Amino acid sequence: MTLSPGAMVVIGGSTGAGRAVATSFAKAGGTVYAAGRDEDRLASLQKELDDRGQTFALDVTTPDAFLFVGALPDAPAVTGAVYAAAHRYVPARLHHMGDDELLQVLSTDLLGAERFARAVLPRLMTQPTSSLVFVGSLAAQVGMKGGAAYAAAKAGLEGLARNLALEYGQYGVRCNVVRPGFIDGARFDARTADSDARREKLLAQTTLGTLVSEQDVADLVLFLCSDKARAITGAVVDITAGAHLNRLW
Repeated sequence: MTLSPGAMVVIGGSTGAGRAVATSFAKAGGTVYAAGRDEDRLASLQKELDDRGQTFALDVTTPDAFLFVGALPDAPAVTGAVYAAAHRYVPARLHHMGDDELLQVLSTDLLGAERFARAVLPRLMTQPTSSLVFVGSLAAQVGMKGGAAYAAAKAGLEGLARNLALEYGQYGVRCNVVRPGFIDGARFDARTADSDARREKLLAQTTLGTLVSEQDVADLVLFLCSDKARAITGAVVDITAGAHLNRLW
């Protein structure tokens, strides 16, 4: 797999799959601009990236969060962009959610992605080929109890990606969604901390009997940003260890 030379912007890069994307791209020789909200984790990431990247602290729900994209150096050119930010999921029935909570979910998982795309597309369009990838969720396909706002936002990412693929393909921009099931990591641990039985049940309902790792997701994202994926755009790619074949929730 040959990645396009240049730079990648990763939103939600301080932790989880986003961090795995950032560190993997840097190890492959690219320059990384990683943004997130947790300043301590960003500082740790900066040390790991060393001179292969730069980190930015920001809140994706604010209208001016992505102004930094326009101020990035012209070289190396930005050829890849990844939106991996996600609101911390807390199960709640929709009629129990207040406006502030509802807007926080939608602003983080969907509106933030649109604002990021708006900011980064002018840079991607200047290159012969480039790639924009959104990290979605299996919840967009099968739903999840207590996750109406989250599932709706992630479903919105899929519609957004298809439209951007249609509109910006003429400029060499490909846009796709990676759709993971449960990712083995801190968030999954938190969701199942009160029940080993629930964890085992969810694990058993994957056809491969395993969880998706953060590195699994990163590898798929980087593939979609590589020349091997030159003909893939407007696609939603499941990476679920087979969980999309069952109704997990």
